[in-house]
Amino acid sequence: MKTNQNYSIRFILKPSKTKSAKAPIYCRITVNGKRSEISLKRFIEPAKWSNTNCRVKGNSEEARLINLNIELLNNDVLRHYNMLLMDGKFIDCNVLKNSVL
Repeated sequence: MKTNQNYSIRFILKPSKTKSAKAPIYCRITVNGKRSEISLKRFIEPAKWSNTNCRVKGNSEEARLINLNIELLNNDVLRHYNMLLMDGKFIDCNVLKNSVL
């Protein structure tokens, strides 16, 4: 296993995937340049999304609920990454995605 891996998590909108006014939110996991995506099964209007913060803008109930789901998934992915790292297992984006799911 490589000891220095590039690892990142980013939350994105995919407006091209829907015909309605709302776009689905995805979690993109990148390990050493390879990507894998997990759907949050949550939808938001693109105008309410902040690309710089990767969160929903505002303080409405919907925004707080979606941002909480984003934080929970972020923590879950990080926890699984650390467990795989401590176990000395090979880590790539699909292994990490399957571990989380």
